[in-house]
Amino acid sequence: MNKLKTIALDDTIVALLLDEFKQFAAVPDDSTDKMLESVLRTALLRVQEYADTALVQTVLELTTEPDGDGLVRLYEGGGRIIRLTTADGGSVAYTAQGSDVVKVRATGTVVVRWQTMPSDGDLNELKPTVFRYGLAIYDGETTEVLNGILNEALC
Repeated sequence: MNKLKTIALDDTIVALLLDEFKQFAAVPDDSTDKMLESVLRTALLRVQEYADTALVQTVLELTTEPDGDGLVRLYEGGGRIIRLTTADGGSVAYTAQGSDVVKVRATGTVVVRWQTMPSDGDLNELKPTVFRYGLAIYDGETTEVLNGILNEALC
């Protein structure tokens, strides 16, 4: 049982990209800025999830069971661990095995919360995909079209 959820997102990058996204989407005024911010936030999160790399600083939480060697893989580039507990909140000793893997000294379900460390290079490389995906959301495209954008750009 793996359950990954987004706890928080640093919206600074959304504000920084908004004007560029509006230009890409050919939106001439500020009347839809709030909706476009929401679309852009969704696109950033979806593309970073699909690409399994951090595009924006995010706090993620994974509920999972360690593999047979006690290892847990952190998604979206891993990062700085904020908290690692058992499912019922007990503390767990762990050792980082790089930025995206931790070795835990526990059995059963653990809950890992971490903060991703985005790379400007990854964002610049994937920004066209984020914008295409965001525009497709804005235009009301189907799930098939949205998934096609991700598959075409990231596979």
